Amino acid sequence: DKPRDALPEVIDGIDMTAARTMMRGNDAILRKLLGDFRNSYLDKDAEIRDALAAGEVEAATRLAHTLKGVSGNIRATRAYDAVSALDQQLRDDPKNRLLDALSGRLQELKKALDEAL
Repeated sequence: DKPRDALPEVIDGIDMTAARTMMRGNDAILRKLLGDFRNSYLDKDAEIRDALAAGEVEAATRLAHTLKGVSGNIRATRAYDAVSALDQQLRDDPKNRLLDALSGRLQELKKALDEAL
């Protein structure tokens, strides 16, 4: 009989070993962080897309940078890698976008977090 806050051993897209180490094994805090991410950050790709469509590259870059930090914090490694590449490209060449890869990674996380939480 596992505790109410216990999380699955595997959540697709999350390095659970690293996340648990960061949280010192506290699944209750990790559950809250993952839930906050699910509720607040899984649509950031659409916000970035909208900002870019409006020509607001600086706003898109800020959003990507924020998403990079948060996805790194929860050890969402594939989303982190995708948004890191996007963040760098927005800084180097705003017309060259890796947004579709990020969108795919966020959709994977949404599905996995919906199942896990």
